[in-house]
Amino acid sequence: MGSAQFEKARTWAFKLISHDYFPIGLLITLLLIVGSMIVTDYGESWDEQLRYRYATNSLSAYLGDSKGLRGEKGSFYVMAAKLGSEALRWIRKDWLPIESWHFMHFLSFLLGLFFFYKLCLRLMNIWTAFVTTLFFGTQPLIWGHAFINPKDIPFMAFFLGSLATGLAMVDTLTVRPLDEGRKEAGSNPGDLSIFSTLSRDWQVLNRKWRGLFASWVGFSVAILLGLIIFHAPATQAMAGLIERAYFAEPSSALGKIFSTLAENTRAIPLENYVQKSLKLYPRLVLLYAMLVIAVNIAFALRLFPTATREMWREHAIPFAKLVLKSILNKHVLGAGILLGLCTSTRVIGPTAGALVAVYFLLKTGRKAIPTLIAFFTITLVISYLTWPNLWGAPLKNYIGSFTQASDFPWDGKVMFAGVDYPVSELPRAYLPVLLSLQFTEPAMILFLAGLAVAITRSIGKAVDRKLVAMLALWLIMPIAVGMLLQTTMYDNFRHFLFVIPSIFLFVGLGIQAILDKLKSIPARIVILIVLLLPNLYWDVQLHPYQYVYYNSLTGGVRGAFRNYEMDYWATSYREAINYLNENAPANARVVVWGPDHVVKSLARADLLIEKYDNENFQVKSGPSFAIVSSRHDKDLTLFPEAKQLLTVGRDGAIFAVVKQLDQTHPPDP
Repeated sequence: MGSAQFEKARTWAFKLISHDYFPIGLLITLLLIVGSMIVTDYGESWDEQLRYRYATNSLSAYLGDSKGLRGEKGSFYVMAAKLGSEALRWIRKDWLPIESWHFMHFLSFLLGLFFFYKLCLRLMNIWTAFVTTLFFGTQPLIWGHAFINPKDIPFMAFFLGSLATGLAMVDTLTVRPLDEGRKEAGSNPGDLSIFSTLSRDWQVLNRKWRGLFASWVGFSVAILLGLIIFHAPATQAMAGLIERAYFAEPSSALGKIFSTLAENTRAIPLENYVQKSLKLYPRLVLLYAMLVIAVNIAFALRLFPTATREMWREHAIPFAKLVLKSILNKHVLGAGILLGLCTSTRVIGPTAGALVAVYFLLKTGRKAIPTLIAFFTITLVISYLTWPNLWGAPLKNYIGSFTQASDFPWDGKVMFAGVDYPVSELPRAYLPVLLSLQFTEPAMILFLAGLAVAITRSIGKAVDRKLVAMLALWLIMPIAVGMLLQTTMYDNFRHFLFVIPSIFLFVGLGIQAILDKLKSIPARIVILIVLLLPNLYWDVQLHPYQYVYYNSLTGGVRGAFRNYEMDYWATSYREAINYLNENAPANARVVVWGPDHVVKSLARADLLIEKYDNENFQVKSGPSFAIVSSRHDKDLTLFPEAKQLLTVGRDGAIFAVVKQLDQTHPPDP
């Protein structure tokens, strides 16, 4: 190689290493290699089959078959994961379907790390952003979920992507606004403002018309308010009228009207008509409101011609042009598409857009409104196209999904601080306590330090106050809503994983503050090792059950055992069935407490897998075994006298056991 070529190669290498995305590219490549080596160790989680089935049904909807769809969560990610996992099996033919499916979850996690790194760059330098991303991604809880969680990890990734692209959109349009060079309405002192024009039109209007218009507006609005405020008596009166019409003589005027409007009046019970009318009432009120608005606008256009022309020329047309220009802008389009995919992954996706909107409005005020309209319009279109369950009745089905997500009908129990609580009776401290217990000790210390740094630097204007305010809103609002409204929470705080990156952005500020104080390279390296060592140690020690991690505030995993939820998704059943695959005699019976389907997909072909049913369980002749989780202490109370052949656990905690059954070991009543 000549000196010129060597110099060229060195220059290229220097540019590559100094590029903003080199560290995260290096990290993702390394994690990709590690993930592909260990993905086969993770067991199927409790309800992954439901998500896979939902993906299949959603994809079928694009072929015209929507029979299998129900009111569900967003379908985009699971559809993409199903298609991706099937493609992966062409590459890795040695992988089982569940393993390629898990690798798709892991890829979504790596995508989330990339977007997290982009957010870090807004608050810290390149290498601190790299260390913060590494620190966040190797947290045992996060690393464990990255492989087995088909819901919350992908949503976290798309939430991060929506924020990162949304904030980039704001940056671009703040530096170079889309309305740059356009004369603002009313900027010329000689121009009349819309309000002064309205006032002049009102003054020249005939007194009789003024009175009629004011009376009509007041009367129509009063009726609308009455329909809303007096909802209960109005619906009661409607029910009474329907009852009178139902029992009225067919020859009477009321009877004739009812028989004309209703079919099979004697075959259908009165209650059905009453219930239908109660459901119809809100629609009638909405229809009336739309009619009132339309009529009032029509009158206003007729009575205020000068103001109408000015509004159209100076405001409506430029505003519409700006919205259209925003839709065609690549930054707005990209951010809107990603938010749409985020929404059709999980119903609360629009909250990411709300955070972007808050930041945009704080930065530019009302100038952001046309772009935000375009942004959310793109989001709506993409969500509709990628979420088949919305087809037909978008608003109704979205509200139904939102209602179900916010108050999911789950009636199980949750182990918290040594007590098995019904999910409806969890203490308000449940969420903040778990947040303090399931991350490593350095993370908790650095979070407090980063919070202090953010406050002091915001006061000193050393960081973007608006960005810090948005981060605080991202962190505080979901947790506050969860605590105050006591939304359905179980499986620890996995539903709130999308909030966790905000915690680690503050952690990054704490890391930056420490590294700024240390000028010595060896000292910095020692600090980084100290920070990362607990993560890496527990990732190895708990593998492949990292998501059960608890820190020393509970006495570690050992201390949390039987006091807090551990392997609540029964991923340890893979290790249990692998043991029986190797040791159980031919045609043995295997009784499974809980999710028997996660065992069936991995069991030897001759094994007879049977879900445990306490009421109908019968002892049978021949070799029999039981796989039992330690959740709710089932490993102690179910088949208490049976011989225990295998204990699956880590660091003194038991996740599942394998027991040998025979006629002398009946189940616990």
